[in-house]
Amino acid sequence: MRPADNPEQRKRDPHLLLGPLTFLSVLAIMLASGAFLLSNAVTPEITVPDLTGRPFEQAVADLKKQGFTVEISPTPQTDRESWPVGTVIRTSPVAGSRVKTGRLIAVFVSADNAMIAVPDLTGLMLLDAENMLGRAGLGSPGAGGLMVGRKTWQTVDSPAGTILSQTPEAGVMVKSGSPVDLVIAVSEAADSMPNLVGMMLTEALDLLASKGCLADTVEPYFTTTKPANTILSQKPSPGARLGPEVGIRLIVAVASAEEMNAVHETTALRKAEKESRDASGMEPSADMPGEKAP
Repeated sequence: MRPADNPEQRKRDPHLLLGPLTFLSVLAIMLASGAFLLSNAVTPEITVPDLTGRPFEQAVADLKKQGFTVEISPTPQTDRESWPVGTVIRTSPVAGSRVKTGRLIAVFVSADNAMIAVPDLTGLMLLDAENMLGRAGLGSPGAGGLMVGRKTWQTVDSPAGTILSQTPEAGVMVKSGSPVDLVIAVSEAADSMPNLVGMMLTEALDLLASKGCLADTVEPYFTTTKPANTILSQKPSPGARLGPEVGIRLIVAVASAEEMNAVHETTALRKAEKESRDASGMEPSADMPGEKAP
């Protein structure tokens, strides 16, 4: 019997195992390389087009059609540049770059000092949307933010206070201080307690009035860490059933005695308005949040 054919010799000689181990190592490397090549093939690279000088609306539409994610960056003009307002100055990555589908492309758009790109507010809570509008464009000279315009309340199966849509749409260039109209979600159940936390006091009272309710207790809470006149907490909790026997209690942020007095005056006025409506048999005004979006 030859030594290589001896089973005992095979156990004692580790060199005889190198052949199978080498084969398995090479096979593993080949599989890994194939997976890497396959992953690159699944996500192809495309060339960033040259959009310089084009209207930004067309440029954004073309980029989205090619599968890119787009971010608009308003760029005030300088003495060295003279671009028509609303045209593309450059992109990042620059034109001609090879990037993967889905890559974020920053589009720098010529704007005067007071032009601001409307931010995307959909899905945000009302208070967050208001804060984002107030901060819009603050990095540009002469820009002073945007403001909330007309609010329309729509009954849908979404968290109360969520922004459903906006006008103008995200990315549109507008002048500083322009209003942005919002469509805001209201709880689908008319007899359930909405989520009021984060809303302004007047908006929360309007929403309650649309359900035929009034806050029985509104307590000011002194704080400088929360926006003034916003709801900090509520009872009952969101989703609880409302009724004549249910007392509604709201805690409101205030930062001064003047704001505390304003809270008391607002709640007293709303109470008087409800008593007047109840006495005359009138329904809440159509301008209150019970209306649906057209």
